[in-house]
Amino acid sequence: MLGPLAHLGVVAAALTLFAASLAAGPLAGPAGAAPERETVQPLVWTRDVADPSVVEYYGGYLVTGTGPLMPRLTARGARGPWRELPPTMTTFPSWVLPGDQWAPALHQVADGSWVLYYSALVGGLNPGARCLGVATAATATGPFTPSGDVPLVCPPRPGALPAEDQLLNRASDLPFAGAIDGSVFEERDGRLYLLYKTQGTPSSIRMVPLTPDGLHVVPGKQSRMLLRSNGIVENPTLLHQGSHYVLFTSEGWYGDCDYRTTWRKTRQKFRWPTRSTNLLGPVITGLCGPGGADVVVPRQGGRERIFFHAWVCYQSRSACPQGFPRDTDRALLPVRGLYAGTLDWGPSDTPQLAAYLTPR
Repeated sequence: MLGPLAHLGVVAAALTLFAASLAAGPLAGPAGAAPERETVQPLVWTRDVADPSVVEYYGGYLVTGTGPLMPRLTARGARGPWRELPPTMTTFPSWVLPGDQWAPALHQVADGSWVLYYSALVGGLNPGARCLGVATAATATGPFTPSGDVPLVCPPRPGALPAEDQLLNRASDLPFAGAIDGSVFEERDGRLYLLYKTQGTPSSIRMVPLTPDGLHVVPGKQSRMLLRSNGIVENPTLLHQGSHYVLFTSEGWYGDCDYRTTWRKTRQKFRWPTRSTNLLGPVITGLCGPGGADVVVPRQGGRERIFFHAWVCYQSRSACPQGFPRDTDRALLPVRGLYAGTLDWGPSDTPQLAAYLTPR
């Protein structure tokens, strides 16, 4: 751990580097990259808001993200200002090991209650493996109470009670590592599905039907694979648009600037094209690592809002420089800030970013 004087030295070095970059002009990206846009500003930039799950509720907007006990913020409107709330959840079932909880997802079910999906460290698998749990609350702000004594989704573990979905019927080359990045999709007839990523590489996105209360896998049902990648594909968000299903995912390694948000579309939700199209990436946005996207359909109508994280440096609104490697540039004081924009839909249900939301 750095002492106070050493810490001040690191901060001073970071500010000196920042000042030099301002004097040199805009930070250059890869060849052919668009210049950084001054209007692309984060809504939150002084703390991590990683893998944001955003919902509209009676109090306005609520965002929950990756971190110890799943930190969260709220705002009356999507543009903020955002203020911090107490952690999302403080009590966990016995199968959860100490550590951060990743990529939570909030969803309101038909009876008006709320369910929370989260991935947590679990024993009996590879080191660092996680599985998906579920919790419930009467309101969006909780408190959330764990549901069930076993994970909702987890590969079989010797000597442990089986999860409700055990990732059966999967390709033999997929790692036996766990499940992360849960999200809920609601069909037009009200049926619920849980999407998630198989941990490790090659990676895949799977989907399993849920009971109407969102707390269990439908008895007798198993998850099915939607798509796979020899690299990293994660953070699935599925929605209807016109006659298509549209799936947003993140691709690449979250710790560098090439991490990006992509999309695919299909008319059959269990048949997806192999190739994806970039929606948010460093060339398109001028940002560093725009991923972890979530989409909110406003209750009062209007354009969908897409929320995502991207790396900001120097405890400022400035995007981290292209080529930023998270694990070696600690002096830049990087955090994953919260951004948002509105979506338009082009011909044949093609998603397009209409505008960025600027902070109040």
